[in-house]
Amino acid sequence: MPMPDSPTPGMVADMKVVGAKVLRRVPPERFREISDAWPDEVAGCFMVARTLAEEGLTTGFSVFGWDYMYMWTLLGEMGFTMYHHRHDQAPAWGAGGYAIGTCGPGFAMVDRRPGMVNLHAPLTWMERGGAQEYNVDRTLGSMWDGVCKWAHRVIDIHDIAYWIRKAHRDCNMDPRGPCVVQVPSDILIDRFDHRHERQLYDSAYGHGTKRAPDIQEGGGRLEDVEKAVDLLLNAERPMICTGSAIYYSQAWEELKEFVELTQIPVHCRRQSRGSIPENHPLHFHGGPRPMVFAETDAGLIIGLELNFLEGFGQPPFFSGSAKFAVVQENPSLHYLTGSPANVEVAILGNVKQVLRQMIEIAKTKVSPQKLERHAPFVKKMQDIKEAYFNTRIVERVSRNYNVNPCLNCCSPCSCRDEYLRLGAVDWEVLAFEAVQEMQAADSRASIIIDSFSMSDVLTDKFFANFPGTTCDCGIHMGVGHSMGIGIGLQVARPGRATMGFVGDSGFGIGAMELETMMRYKLPHMTMICNNHAWGGRSCVESGFYLRPWLEVSWQNWPGFVIRYDEMFKPLGIHTEFITGSDQVRPAVRRSMESGKPALLHALGDCSATPPLICVLALYHAWSWGMKPSDFSPGIQADFAAMGVPFTVATLGFLNGYGIYPKLEELTALSGADKGQCEDVLRAMGMTWV
Repeated sequence: MPMPDSPTPGMVADMKVVGAKVLRRVPPERFREISDAWPDEVAGCFMVARTLAEEGLTTGFSVFGWDYMYMWTLLGEMGFTMYHHRHDQAPAWGAGGYAIGTCGPGFAMVDRRPGMVNLHAPLTWMERGGAQEYNVDRTLGSMWDGVCKWAHRVIDIHDIAYWIRKAHRDCNMDPRGPCVVQVPSDILIDRFDHRHERQLYDSAYGHGTKRAPDIQEGGGRLEDVEKAVDLLLNAERPMICTGSAIYYSQAWEELKEFVELTQIPVHCRRQSRGSIPENHPLHFHGGPRPMVFAETDAGLIIGLELNFLEGFGQPPFFSGSAKFAVVQENPSLHYLTGSPANVEVAILGNVKQVLRQMIEIAKTKVSPQKLERHAPFVKKMQDIKEAYFNTRIVERVSRNYNVNPCLNCCSPCSCRDEYLRLGAVDWEVLAFEAVQEMQAADSRASIIIDSFSMSDVLTDKFFANFPGTTCDCGIHMGVGHSMGIGIGLQVARPGRATMGFVGDSGFGIGAMELETMMRYKLPHMTMICNNHAWGGRSCVESGFYLRPWLEVSWQNWPGFVIRYDEMFKPLGIHTEFITGSDQVRPAVRRSMESGKPALLHALGDCSATPPLICVLALYHAWSWGMKPSDFSPGIQADFAAMGVPFTVATLGFLNGYGIYPKLEELTALSGADKGQCEDVLRAMGMTWV
């Protein structure tokens, strides 16, 4: 669906009027003036504050802690703006959102006791952008190993500046991720001669005027870059798949130029979504991704770590005969992307510079004949994209717009009568209406996906127009992060609309951050998608996971609807209560016009089973030796509706983990036709047992 290029006047609040007060940045030349006024001997916290300022940081996220309380004053002296949260986990979420919003490092400060423990969840998300499963073996060996790039405890007061500077540089080096520096209380409190450290810094950086060297500015080897261009231009069905490195290297203009020059379809993943507007004729988004991937005979993977969401680059997501060129900024990532069997060219270099090299080479090789060779595949991709949009989005939204999803629900939900009395909204409709209204007002708005039930239906309703505007929990599948990330995004991008979609369970984890938003006047919108349970029917229906949870209820507060909107209204937050499809757009519009933090509470679909849950249920059923009769009629109906594509996707999912069930065992559970599944697998070049 075409999206407007610019915000509608009057719809986005003026942050100069309603935003938090931001202190003036202290010029770098004043760092010496400030520190020269200090006594000869100062505590370690002085060095922490001065080093952060010298590194160019201006904003931080924290919770008050006894160990570093005086550092707040010192950071204020240096021109910092610090945002104080309600829970130790939130500062790291805020710093992560800020890093995405600014396309640079974020800074969080917590104490060494509960703060350190609560860092674990956001760090697992930030490590490689939530793109990969963290190394469990390393994590079991140490609290920090596997969830961040590195962690170091400073044991010498003279090493404070070194480790902070190292963390600031390393976190921004691909693969980007968090670095942890712990400064113990005795180091923060102890006193030392700071002027010696200043002399060392001046000798290295020339009184702060000499800039530290940039990292990874070079391109790839020209012969390899030319091979990659030839691979794409000589293919009949080429495609490009990008990852977050496109965003963090600010290479979106080069990507767009190369795609339009070569007329190759492109799919942007993670923070690179929006590098090419997703309504661009050469772009295809996540919904039709598997269908386009399966047709590909050559591809360029650039700045992306493939995981199970991309089938690890293997069948059935990709054709078994497809050849790839891979561009990464870190050599270790070449061993995590694709496989030696289908990677023809591996290029190491800054993705912005490599794309610029590819553009210059392609200009000498592109011809009408080569572009004509791509045209049928481009047309097929566009047909697939249009068909998906019409059937998956438009038809479903139209069909379910005026229907209470609880009418035909077969789940034993204790709130069914309440949802029928008050009203409820289908999740497809809620996602479509909310996102369309927000993007009509601000074409560069950001969303945060913070609900497992909503993740399947939300991502294809949002048409990103600018990179760094789509945030989720990665494949770690946590919840409760959207409030903290929303704060970081609002600080980084004042005046831009942001909305987090969170379930009622996840909302309970970070809800009090709404008070933080109100305190700093950050107009982030939080949409509660209330299905009254962990996962809706996917977990509460007794017939779904028959064993071992037959008698376990995953419902939240059985019997009546909790009015979360009324709970937070006394704080002065703008609140909305949504029980019908026609209420969604006006509620979003009023929330944006309020210029205040907003809480939109929507009663929604308790009945739908997300497709990913069906995949998980099918392979669990196979693993546990279940029979179709072990499932309730509603779940059997979901299996039947999913049909052949669902069964093939489940087989590919299991194969990706090295598990090879017999096809007839899966079709017996799903009810799909075995012969049709074999036809699809054969067309994809995939083998089966």
